[in-house]
Amino acid sequence: MTFKIKNKYYRLVYFFVAIFSLFLITINIAFAAEDCTADFSWLPNSESELAGYRIYYGTTHNGPYDLVAEVGNPEPVDGRIHGSVSGLTDGLTYYFVCVAYDAELESDYSIEASYTCPSSQPDIIPPIGNIIIDGGSASTENISVLLTLSATDSESGVSEMQFSNNNVDWSTPEAYNTSKSWVLNDGPGTKTVYVKFKDGAENWSVVYSDSIELVDNTSPGDVTAVSYSVANENLTLNWTNPAVVDFKGTMVKYGASAYPADHTEGVLSCDQETDPGESDSYTDSIPEGTHYFSFFTYDQNENYSQTTHLMVIISYSAGETYTKVFGDASGSDHQGTIQDTFIGINTDNNISSEDLNTYTWPVDQVANAIIMKVDLAAIPIGAQIQSAVLYVYMNAFSETGGDDLYDISIHKIINHNPDLSQCTGYTYDGVSTWTANDSCYNDIPMAQADITAAEDSKSLDKTIGYKNWNIIGIIQDWVADPETNFGLLLNSDSAAGSDSNRVFSSSEASDPNQRPKLEITYTTSGNPPPAVPAPTGLVVISAE
Repeated sequence: MTFKIKNKYYRLVYFFVAIFSLFLITINIAFAAEDCTADFSWLPNSESELAGYRIYYGTTHNGPYDLVAEVGNPEPVDGRIHGSVSGLTDGLTYYFVCVAYDAELESDYSIEASYTCPSSQPDIIPPIGNIIIDGGSASTENISVLLTLSATDSESGVSEMQFSNNNVDWSTPEAYNTSKSWVLNDGPGTKTVYVKFKDGAENWSVVYSDSIELVDNTSPGDVTAVSYSVANENLTLNWTNPAVVDFKGTMVKYGASAYPADHTEGVLSCDQETDPGESDSYTDSIPEGTHYFSFFTYDQNENYSQTTHLMVIISYSAGETYTKVFGDASGSDHQGTIQDTFIGINTDNNISSEDLNTYTWPVDQVANAIIMKVDLAAIPIGAQIQSAVLYVYMNAFSETGGDDLYDISIHKIINHNPDLSQCTGYTYDGVSTWTANDSCYNDIPMAQADITAAEDSKSLDKTIGYKNWNIIGIIQDWVADPETNFGLLLNSDSAAGSDSNRVFSSSEASDPNQRPKLEITYTTSGNPPPAVPAPTGLVVISAE
């Protein structure tokens, strides 16, 4: 560290208590009843213009330093300069910095050192404190809150604090600070946070507390395992309710030309109250045609979920209908049919990773994207896709996860057929680059110009579990023309704060209950084409 005097640079010796090899500070306690003395030493400066040294000090960490002790320019003793500050008050903590000076100018401060003068009387008075949750707000929708803390102790200072959500189970004591991020107990209602403060003499304060109302505005999550069957001109819908404690029921509505966007739109099929995590079904007659079903779950406070979609094409003279699961998840009908990786703004290939990352960095720019390929050979030629839902398990988020809601869209890959074992943010096969674009950091292409418009998009909170996207249009295209199956891309949020992210489990995940899976319901053609096409252009060329 240097400081400048008259256009010359002086070496400023670091002034630090704990590192004795660099700087030695010794503290001598005077015998006077009301004060003590602190002695210091440091390495001398060698500049000829040096006039001397001063020690500034005060009782506030990082200043201001209201007091000064003139040291002058004494001769070194054993290679070190020595100085003293006396008249310090017993029981107070002081903070010191050293400066060098010449005839006109003074250096910057050294690194700060501190010392607490022992009290002539034992400190038996605990600190006095206060706690405020989220700046004094009456309510919050988030279990993560910010605590504002204040505490004073005139004898030995405040040293530590600890917290509790129930005044019984306490956190590990930590260094005193004026703010603290804290997580409330889950579930709606009044939440109280308790705090205690400790001083330098090991005295713990009484318990201080503040309360806030945790408001439940969170939906219970989407239904899963959606399927249907048709028998005797009746349609049966099947699904599994989310396993969330405050789940109350599922409302199913449909439209003739589009999916109902929320629970107030469309024609009501059913509204059934059942237990969390239970399988459920509904059967009713329905006319022929195409029907767009939306499944809305809701809780005790009537918070409705984002919807899960199912398109049903009713043709009672059509062939058989099947629901099959693709991928390496538990219960899959077709193992080994999903391959996945993720790319980033680097040259890494992540085919072996157990995680699939989405990430926004810098602000509003995609920094990771998930790529998946699905082998659909098991679906018969000519099949009509009734529903296709991709489930990917969100297992974590990095640090805070950033934005509370994070939009992840799903797209069909076009232009290039990527090799997932070689592709990166730069290339789709380890050699050839994705189509150039300027969407991402440093113009790294990240396949952003090699995807269609979003087939579906979900706004994800920070709840762990399976998330789903409807990709019926993509799957129908691939069944009709398998040569266009270049894979899927799950895109990070391009309108999010920097470092916002969500992390998902890959097909390499050790837990098969968290691996990606694609659930497809399809109806076989009433007249499947023969395995070998019939000859054409038959004419008689001779006859006898």
